[in-house]
Amino acid sequence: MKKFSETQPELEREEDRFQLVPGDHFVITGFVMQNSRKYEKGIAKINGYEHVIVEELEETVVVKRWTTGVAIINQLDNMAKKIGIDAGQLKDGVRVAVITVDGPNGAYLSFADPEEAA
Repeated sequence: MKKFSETQPELEREEDRFQLVPGDHFVITGFVMQNSRKYEKGIAKINGYEHVIVEELEETVVVKRWTTGVAIINQLDNMAKKIGIDAGQLKDGVRVAVITVDGPNGAYLSFADPEEAA
């Protein structure tokens, strides 16, 4: 007979997924929401890419971020409704910059157009 814990999926730790931070600039290609007991809206796992210049060559680098920020999660939901999403992939990429907004209850992260965040 198995114990309850043996019947539940293991949470895979993604060593290459980093917390979303102000100043990030990238193209979002998709996201998935992970349920959480601690965070009411859950944990958003955001996937995308950015272009970087390395030794005068432009390379595309995979971007994997996570956040529990309510404003960001609401913006991701709005993207999915406006663009469409299928199995975690947005129907079109979205260029974003991550900024800090000072609100009445403290600072929080938000997406903005990269041109406006410069």
